[in-house]
Amino acid sequence: LADGKIILDGIDWTIRPGEQWALLGPNGAGKSTLLSIVRALRHPSEGKVTVLGRRFGGADLWPLRELIGHVDSQQKVLEWMEAEDVVLTGLTGSIQPIWDRYGEAETARAKELLGIVGAENLIGREFQTCSQGEKQRIRIARALMADPALLLLDEPTTGLDLPAREALLQAISSLVSSHPNLATVIVSHH
Repeated sequence: LADGKIILDGIDWTIRPGEQWALLGPNGAGKSTLLSIVRALRHPSEGKVTVLGRRFGGADLWPLRELIGHVDSQQKVLEWMEAEDVVLTGLTGSIQPIWDRYGEAETARAKELLGIVGAENLIGREFQTCSQGEKQRIRIARALMADPALLLLDEPTTGLDLPAREALLQAISSLVSSHPNLATVIVSHH
């Protein structure tokens, strides 16, 4: 309930490893609310929720959140950082880099993930100099850094022109092919 209004009702949804889902609906339909529940950021006012085998109210949600990758074009990043450093922050889920937590293996993985999403050409480039589509690819690589079991993409093509949108969707398709057990949910009003 929000201000006495029912936002979601009668939802019974199971996402299995390797499945790809599209959550579609107009603005105000409850897509973001549902996503915030799946991300373990919000509890429903009634009913039960189990995400990745952990039932809300019976499990610590902090470790669960680490198993969920999330991409949103509104995510804050430090604009002056280079692409691979932005990706590295996904390991700790922080905006500010925690340099002593990253070694050669983590840096190599960040660069590998940029390659998987078709952004290897952005290595060494400051985030602020990238296009919207390039920034989204970096955010996707960042979300993958902690090796999540579930990847949630909230309006990933917002602000992109048609060629950039198609390129990003192709990168997501390639990602799914290279990570067959990764479950994905793309939220869109298109």
